[in-house]
Amino acid sequence: MKIHSGSQKVPRQWHKFLSAGSNKERLAEFLFSEWQSDKYAEKLVNRSLYMTHGKYCHKLTSHGHIVAEQVDELQCSHEEADTRILLHAKHASASTDQIVIRSPDTDVAVLACAFHGDIPANILFYTGTKHRTRYINIDSISESIGGNVCQALLGMHAFTGCVSTSVFVGKGKKKAFELIKTESTCVRQCTTLAKSLPPMMLWNPNVKSLFARCMGNLERM
Repeated sequence: MKIHSGSQKVPRQWHKFLSAGSNKERLAEFLFSEWQSDKYAEKLVNRSLYMTHGKYCHKLTSHGHIVAEQVDELQCSHEEADTRILLHAKHASASTDQIVIRSPDTDVAVLACAFHGDIPANILFYTGTKHRTRYINIDSISESIGGNVCQALLGMHAFTGCVSTSVFVGKGKKKAFELIKTESTCVRQCTTLAKSLPPMMLWNPNVKSLFARCMGNLERM
């Protein structure tokens, strides 16, 4: 669907519209183009607005008129916004000691825990819907469970089911989380899984062992 102007009607099936990657790309390009209009100059006084579109990112500021500057260090080819958020958080930490990440997705919270050690700022995760919202202190969680467990969370979360991977029927994350909190072998297995590029084959011995511990005796499955 093409976006011609700001006066164009919003699609009735908004969620369906956003489910198409091409529509999200066009929307991002439209918003970047629209916000360069000087009619928004007053809204950006004493503010900086970072806008991503495609692989690019621009910083918009107001000096009586809108000025757009390309931010080379935020240029990336991430397919998912989840990981791109952490890149922006890292960049923002150079000028502030507190960062608020707003998202309803557990994936983003897990990523924030895993990378909090690389971001020298206190991270607050603002999540929820409508009137049921809350702030979660990522640094407090990370300090509570420990840095090694944080590193293992990525592998555990992806292995047991996330936005881009299926879950095992009837099996949740609780048992896997208890294992990485108490057993160093499982911590190493999940950490290795998270850092493997490309991802390891499912029946790699380490993954097979982790599967058996989380799901039960393989011989009976």
